Amino acid sequence: MNRLENDYAIRSTTAPGGFPDPKCILLLEQNPLLRSSIRNSLLQQEYRVLETINREHAATVLRTVGDKIDLMLGNEGLLKEAARQLGLRHSAPMIHVGPADTRDELFARVDDAIAIRPRKTRVLVVDDEFSSRDLLASLLRSSGYEVMTAGDGYQAVRTITATPFDIVVTELVMPEMEGLEVIERTRKIRPATACIAVTGSPRASTYLRLAKKLGASATFEKPFSVDELLSCLERSTPKRSLSM
Repeated sequence: MNRLENDYAIRSTTAPGGFPDPKCILLLEQNPLLRSSIRNSLLQQEYRVLETINREHAATVLRTVGDKIDLMLGNEGLLKEAARQLGLRHSAPMIHVGPADTRDELFARVDDAIAIRPRKTRVLVVDDEFSSRDLLASLLRSSGYEVMTAGDGYQAVRTITATPFDIVVTELVMPEMEGLEVIERTRKIRPATACIAVTGSPRASTYLRLAKKLGASATFEKPFSVDELLSCLERSTPKRSLSM
């Protein structure tokens, strides 16, 4: 991790449930008093703020962590120049803010701009075997998914209760609480969440059939094709924003 990425991590806040808060704002303002006032107001609303003071600094931030930025805020001319320096078209919207803007006006414009920015699909991977859980989570993250993991059924249910997910991928055979119960509880707690069942059990056909009856949208017997699972996740990704 380089210095700028480390600075980004230090300044970041974490949302309930362990997901990084997606509302990250790049603030570019040369006036120190105005910059401080805007920063403090945004931090009070639990936004993450990356402060920059000139177009060169902003360009460095965009080059390093630009994919993590949801909104660019401040001196509009300087922001555009910073983006143009890199020859990039950032999908993050830009909002000009000045001394005449009130606090309420600022929050309204920021909230409106961030609300239309799409987020990554959230996936919970549940498996009591660390190697399988970690490998699948890494593969999904590299494919653009936002991933959390749970090492048993009880942890999975607690996580699902606290945090909305688009998709839950769960092993069916686990000690204490099996994946079948995870699916059943997920369907009650988060009806909009898709459940995908996987297992390497010798009784796989029986377990997978039961998972289907409990509401699993798809089932896979281990070892399975990663490409097939990714295709299934793509089909299971909701077309609208996740309801919080």
